Amino acid sequence: MIEEVFRDKTVLVTGTTGFLGKVVLEKIMFSVRNFKKMYLLIRPKKDALPIERLEKDILSSECFKRCQENIPFYDEYIQDKIVPVEGNMEEPNLGLSPENYALLTSEIEIVINNAASVDFNLRVDLNMRINAVGPMNILKFSKACEKLIVLTHVSTAYVASNQPDGFIEEKIEDDHSLDLDMFVESLINMPVEEVELKQKDIVGRFPNTYTFTKNIGEKLLKKHRGDIPLVIIRPSIIGAAVSEPFPGWVDSISAATAVYLTGCLGLLKDLKGNVDNIGDQVPVDYCSHLIIAATAKAAYQNGLFIYHSASSSRNPITWIQTIRYFWLYVGRNRFERRLSDPSFAMYSNDNLYRAVFYLKRELPAKGFNYLARMIGNKKMIKDSERLSKAVDQCKKLGGFFGHFTSNEWIYDTYNMFELKGALSDEDNMTYRIDVAEVDWKTYFQCFAYGIMKYLLKEEAEPPFGDRSNIINRYPRTFADLSWVYYHGTKQNTHSHEYICKVVLNSEKVRMTIREIVRKELVASSISETKILKAQHTRSREILDRMAAKMNHNKMRMLGYILHKAYKSMYEKIVINQGAIEELKRLNLEKDTNVVYCPTHRSYMDFLILTYVLYGYEIKVPHICAGEDFLNIAIVNTFLSNSGAFYMKRSFKGDPLYKSIFNEYVHYLASEGRSLEFFLEGTRARGGKMLKPRYGFLKILTDAYFQKKTENLYFVPVTVNYSRVLEGETFPLELLGESKVKESLSRILNTVRFIKMDFGSIYVEFTKPISFKSYVQQQMVEAGINPQINMEDRKLVTSSLAWQIINTLTDNLLIMPTSICASILLMHRKGISDDELTKQVGYLIKELKTRNAHLPSFCQEATNCVKKGTFHLNETVNKKKDIFEPRVVPKVDYKNILLLAYYRNNLVHLFISEAIISCSMFGFGHHQAWQKGVTKEELWEKVLFISNLLRNEFVLTTNFKTVEDYEEILRFMSANKTICENEDGLIVLHSEAENHINYLNSLIWPFIDTYWVTFTFVFSLVPSKFIRESEMMEKVQWFAETLYEDQIINFYESCSQEVIKNAIGTYFEDGIIIKQKLETITDGVKDPTVYTLGDEFNDEDRMQTFLNKLSHFRKATLVKMGNMTNIRKTLLSDFPFMAKM
Repeated sequence: MIEEVFRDKTVLVTGTTGFLGKVVLEKIMFSVRNFKKMYLLIRPKKDALPIERLEKDILSSECFKRCQENIPFYDEYIQDKIVPVEGNMEEPNLGLSPENYALLTSEIEIVINNAASVDFNLRVDLNMRINAVGPMNILKFSKACEKLIVLTHVSTAYVASNQPDGFIEEKIEDDHSLDLDMFVESLINMPVEEVELKQKDIVGRFPNTYTFTKNIGEKLLKKHRGDIPLVIIRPSIIGAAVSEPFPGWVDSISAATAVYLTGCLGLLKDLKGNVDNIGDQVPVDYCSHLIIAATAKAAYQNGLFIYHSASSSRNPITWIQTIRYFWLYVGRNRFERRLSDPSFAMYSNDNLYRAVFYLKRELPAKGFNYLARMIGNKKMIKDSERLSKAVDQCKKLGGFFGHFTSNEWIYDTYNMFELKGALSDEDNMTYRIDVAEVDWKTYFQCFAYGIMKYLLKEEAEPPFGDRSNIINRYPRTFADLSWVYYHGTKQNTHSHEYICKVVLNSEKVRMTIREIVRKELVASSISETKILKAQHTRSREILDRMAAKMNHNKMRMLGYILHKAYKSMYEKIVINQGAIEELKRLNLEKDTNVVYCPTHRSYMDFLILTYVLYGYEIKVPHICAGEDFLNIAIVNTFLSNSGAFYMKRSFKGDPLYKSIFNEYVHYLASEGRSLEFFLEGTRARGGKMLKPRYGFLKILTDAYFQKKTENLYFVPVTVNYSRVLEGETFPLELLGESKVKESLSRILNTVRFIKMDFGSIYVEFTKPISFKSYVQQQMVEAGINPQINMEDRKLVTSSLAWQIINTLTDNLLIMPTSICASILLMHRKGISDDELTKQVGYLIKELKTRNAHLPSFCQEATNCVKKGTFHLNETVNKKKDIFEPRVVPKVDYKNILLLAYYRNNLVHLFISEAIISCSMFGFGHHQAWQKGVTKEELWEKVLFISNLLRNEFVLTTNFKTVEDYEEILRFMSANKTICENEDGLIVLHSEAENHINYLNSLIWPFIDTYWVTFTFVFSLVPSKFIRESEMMEKVQWFAETLYEDQIINFYESCSQEVIKNAIGTYFEDGIIIKQKLETITDGVKDPTVYTLGDEFNDEDRMQTFLNKLSHFRKATLVKMGNMTNIRKTLLSDFPFMAKM
C-alpha cells in the first residue's frame, strides 16, 4: 500500500535538518524510492544557499550512508529527485518566492511537516510562531495545492502534559472558552516585556512553552482543517534508532538524549522524579515509520487521524529499568570525555532533590570557585568556571525534565494498532510501527552506544551481535570484590599427594626409573638401593615443582588483582559472546577435555584467557607455562594456585623429567580437566604467526590414542591487542640483546604500566575442533590408521597443528595500530594527517575485500587513525600535521622494529599478492609495467620467492600448486592490481601503483634480510667457516652496517628473528652446512661451525644465486656497478669478511 501511494508523487517535507526529519527523509529515499520528486523546505541562512545547506546539513550526515551505498547512481538520484527550496514556514506562503509558490502548489501532492522548535523553554511568543503559526501556514499552503492528497503534521504526545497522571486518548480536546486565532494574534504582537511578565500565567499548567504551543497548534489545525486529509503524529520522548538507518543512530542533543549524555559523562548524577514511573519513550525509526505509514493510509480520505507513537500502553518501561539497561553498556565501556565515573539517582521528593543537588553539586562548585580565586591560579579559575557552568546546565536540565519523570501518562495507541492490521505483511516488515516489538534491554544499550559513537565520536563497540565487553565499570560500592566473589567456577580437584601417587606410580614412570637405575649400575659403583632412592626423591621433586596446586579461594585473589589492573589498563576486553554458550556446553561433557590454543603475542595471553573464563563462570584451564615463571617469587604461587603447571624448554637428556611430564598431562586429561597451551611455543616477537611446535600437542593426542580420554576439543583462540605490554622489550630482543629474565622485581616494575592506556583487547574463540571426529575424518579421507600406526599418528598430529594455526591466522583481528603502522612504514619520510587518513581508508577497504576481521571502531579511517596514532605516539613524531617514524640513529631504531611488529600483524592477508607483485618487479620496470610477462615466466619467479620465504609466513593461501597461483592471479586481476596488455601478457595495472607499492613495502624488508644473509654467506667462499654461535650476531652487525651505509633500505631487515629464519632456510637448502671442528677454537673445544655445502662452495654458483635474489630488492647494488663486482665491493668495505 505504501509504495503505491507514494509512486510518482511529488512530496514536500519540512524539518529535514532536524533529527527526526533526517530519518524520515532517509527512510523514504531508501525504502520508497519510486516517488517522483521531493522538495525540502529549508530555512535560509546568511552564508549558505539551500543547495549548500542540503549538502552540508543534510546529505553529508552519516544518516544517509546506507542510501549512498545501496541506491544505484546515487548522485544522479539526488540530483533528479531531491530539490531544496528556500522558505520559512513562519512567514506567509512559507516564505516562498512567487515562482516557487506557483510551482509547488501546482505539483505538491503530499506534505509532511516535521519542523518544530527544539528549544523547550524558548519565549512563548517565539515558540508560538514556530509551533502554531508555522503549522497554520503549512495548512494554508496545503489547501492551495491543486493535487494534495494528504497533509501530515508531527506534534508531541505531551500536548496533554497539563493534565494529571492518567490515560491520554488519541483525540483533540475542544476549548470553547478561548478564541484561538485572536489569542495567537495578540500573543505574537505583544511587547516582549509584557510577554516575559505574563509567560508563566499564559503557559499555565504546561511544563514549558514547547508543549503549550504544540497544544495550541493542534487545536488550530483541527479548527481550520476543512476537507483536507490531516494526520497528526504524537511521539512521546524520541530516542535513538533501533535499527534504521543504523542501530543506535542519534545526532541531536535534546530531551532525554541530553539527560542520558550528561549521565554517561558523569556530569548529571541527580534528577527529580519517581524511578518507578513509566518513562514513555519511542525509537526514532519507529516514529518515522509511523509517519510514513499513516500518511499513506490517510491519503485521499477526508478526515482527521491522530496517532500516538508511544510505548506506555503497549510496552511500558520504568525509569529505573531504563537506567539499569543503560548502565549495562555504560558500565562496560569507558567514555573518553567523562568527567567522573557515572552514577545516577532520582528523588521523588522535590525538597530532598533540591537539598541533595545543592549539597553535592552546587556547594562544592562554589567552594572550588572560591578557592581558585583565593589562590589566583588562572587554570584553576578557568576550571572552576567550567564546573560552575556545567552544574548550572545540569540544574536547568533537571528542572526541565523533572516534570516528565515525576508524572506518568499512559497513551492510547489503538489507531496505530489498527493501522498495523491494515498494512500488508511486506509493509509491516519494512515499516516497524509497533513499539511492543522493541526489546528495551537491547535498545537502551544500543542508545548508549549511539551516544558514544555518533554524538561523542568516540570508539564504540556495538552491544548487539556477537561481542561484549567483560570489564564492568558499574559504580557500585565494593564492585571489584563483588565481581570476584560472584564469578568463577569451583573445580573439585584431588590433593597434591593423591596426584603424586597416581603419576609417580604409573607404569611408564616406574619403567623409566628402572632403566635409569640399570644404566647407572653399569656406569658406577653405587648400590642399587641408593640409586633407586635418589631417583624416587628426584621424581617427587620434579613433580612438586611442575604440578599445579589449584585453589579456588587463592585464585580469587589473582582474579581481584587482574580485575583491578585490567580496568585501569584497558578500555575494554571484548569477547565474541556467541562462543561462550558452546564452551559452557562442552565443559559439561563427561570424559572430554577442552583444550584452549591461544595465539602468543604477550605474556598477558594466558592471564587474559583465565580472567575471561573466570568471568563467564567457565572452568579455568590448567596452563602449560614455561619454567621462567616458576622462578618468580609470590607470582609463581598465584599462577600455580590458578592452574598453571610448568615445563622445561627442553627434555633433552632427561628421560625421567619427560616421563613424569607426559604422565602428569595424561592424568589431567583422564580427569577431564581443561587445558591451555601455546602451539607456537614462544611469543611472536616479530608480530607474525609462528609455525607450530608439536611437542605438547603430541602428548595430548597420545592421551587420546591411549584411551586416557574419550575426546579432546581444541579451541583456537586469538588474543588481539591494540598495544602489547612488551612493546619496549621486543625490539631490544630483536636487536640481539639478551632476553630479560623474569623476576619479582621486573614484575613489580611493570606496575607503572597499570596507569597507562593500552587500548582494547579482543578475544576471539573459534569453533571447537573435535579430535575424535578429526581422526575419523582423516582415516576416511587419507586412508590412514593412527590408532595402530605411529607414523600415521605423527601425520594426524601435524595436520591438526596446521589446521589450528591456519584457524588462528584466519581469525586474527586487525587492530588500528597495525593499519597505521603499515602506512607509516610505507612513508618513512613523513605523511600528512589528511594523507594518512586517506591511505588508512584505502587500506581498510582492501582489508574488507580480503574478509579481514576488524573491530567495529576500525571501520572508519578517522577513528582508526585517531586510535592507531594514539597508541603509537611513542614511536611517531608529529610536526605540523606530518607523521613520521621517530628515529634517532643508534638510539631509537627500535621504534622502526616496533612499527614493523604491528605491521606484521596483517602481512598474512597480503603476502601471496606481495610475492607476485615483487616477482613482477624482478623482471625490471619496463617489462613489469608495459612489455609484460607470461604466466609461466612469472610462475618461475614466484616459486623462487615463495620457497625462499617459506619459513617466514604462515600462509592459508600459498603456492603449492599452479591452481593456487592462478587463483591468486584471478583475484589480483579482479582487484585491478594486474591486467593483460595488448599481447595478452601480464602487466601491473597502471591505476594500482599505490596498492602495488603497498604490497612491495610489506615484502621488501624480508627480501633484504635474505639478501644480506646470503651476501654474508658468500664470504665463506672458498672453504671458510664461522662458528654457529657467532653467525647470527655477525650477520646482524653486517646488516646494520649496510643500513647505515644506505645499501639496504629497511632497518627491520636487521631483525634477528628474520635473520635466524634466513640462516635456517639456507641450511635446509644445503647452501650452508654444520660441521664440528676437532680443534680448540677461542677456548671452545670442538665448536660447531657453518661452512658452505659442497654444491655451493663455488663462486660462480653463489654469484648466480645472488644475482637472481638481487633483482627482487627495492634498491640493489646493480645501480652501483657490475653485478659480478658485488663480492669485491663488499670485501673491500668489510675486510673482516676476507679473513673468515
